[in-house]
Parts: sequence; C-alpha cells; structure tokens
Amino acid sequence: MDTDTAWERWGRTDPYYGVLSVPKFRGASSSTAEGFFESGDAFIRDRLEEATVAFGQFNRSRALDFGCGVGRLLIPLTRHFEQAVGVDISQSMRAECQRNLDARGLTNAILVQSDDALSETAGSFDFVNSYIVLQHIPVDRGYRIIERLLSVVAPSGVISLQFTVHRGDRRHQALLYWAQRFIPGVQMLTNAVKGRALGEPLVEMNEYDLAHVLALFSLHGMGAPIIEQGIEGRVHSVTVMAQRRDN
Repeated sequence: MDTDTAWERWGRTDPYYGVLSVPKFRGASSSTAEGFFESGDAFIRDRLEEATVAFGQFNRSRALDFGCGVGRLLIPLTRHFEQAVGVDISQSMRAECQRNLDARGLTNAILVQSDDALSETAGSFDFVNSYIVLQHIPVDRGYRIIERLLSVVAPSGVISLQFTVHRGDRRHQALLYWAQRFIPGVQMLTNAVKGRALGEPLVEMNEYDLAHVLALFSLHGMGAPIIEQGIEGRVHSVTVMAQRRDN
C-alpha cells in the first residue's frame, strides 16, 4: 500500500491516532482526544516564540501547515496569522479538519488537496510548517516536496520542517520492517499478532539525509538554520528552522 492510500485509510478509520500515534488516541474523536489539541497549541506557540527570538518579528499574514491532518497544528495557526492554509493528501482528514474548524467558529483557514508539487497551493507564506509528516513519505518524493515548500516562503518568512534521519533499528527490526513493506501478508500477520485491525496500514518511517536537506535550504535562499535533534525511542529526528534572506 502506498503512503497516500495508507494516509487516507487512517483518515477514514482512526484519524486522531493516525496524526499522533499515542495509545490513548486510538479510536478517539474530537470530543474524546484529551490533550490532543492542547499539544498542538503548545507546539505552535513554542515554534513561533523560538522563531521570534532567533529572527526577530516577522509578518503574520499567511501560514501553511503541510500534512495538516485533523487540524492539531492548523487550528492554533489560525489564532496567530490572518490566514492559515492546511494541505493534506487525505480527503477524510481534511473533512474532519473542517469539522473541527467549524466547531470552533474559525473562518480564516483554507484546506487544499496535497500533491508533490503543491499545485493547489497559491501564493507565498510568512510561516511554513511540517511536523511528523515528511518521514511518512518516500524520500525521493519528500525532497521534491521540501523544495516546493521552500519556494513558497515569503521574503523574511520562516520555515520549520521536521523529518527522520535515523531509524535506529536492530537487525531483526530492520528485517521485519522490510518484510512488512515488500512481502504481501506480512503486515496483516503482524497486525494479527499484535491484536490490531488486520487492515491497519504500515506507518512508514523513512530516513532523510540532513546534508541534502540543508543544501536545499541554502539553494532556496534560506539563512543560517537552527537545527534541533529529537529522539523518540530508537528513532532520531531533526527539525530545521530558517528564515528566508531578504531579496
């Protein structure tokens, strides 16, 4: 199953767990996902505070959240920017996101269909964000998406992208992951052993090359980046945040 199809299935069957894979969010809804949206509020507040400390005040006209899911990060962006645009490949995720926006009376958000060229996304943005999304996309596509995200950052705008750089698998873990991806039936069997729904998709965790990503940032006119490391279990990730140099 390709990652776009898998994401749509998560959107139909378990969207909150699909966005934030914490056990307490399995089977959750917008009314039962305790702490889900609060965590998004805290994340966006911290990101913007860090960007302001590092780069000074920047425009708060338009923000983009790539892989917006059900709106965990998009909703707080609507409170900090005049307009927030959420981009997601899954129609089911976007539908749930729209319900969450409507329930809060938020009218300054736009949801658009994603593709690798962001062809439905118009204009430039003062803040571009993507968090726990790119690692679930094969890297050859991911690099193209990163280039497109960099291209829509407005002058003096800020971009913050998070991605996995090392899975940290032991040999048997790497073998099982390979089998789940490429041998029919292995993912279903793994689900059965772990007591999960048989059709639950594999969550891909693809490794990006940090040096290549930094080269893309430089090529697209970004200034010196802030690089933050993250470790969750055996998975190592990096968040790169930078400001576009004035043209």
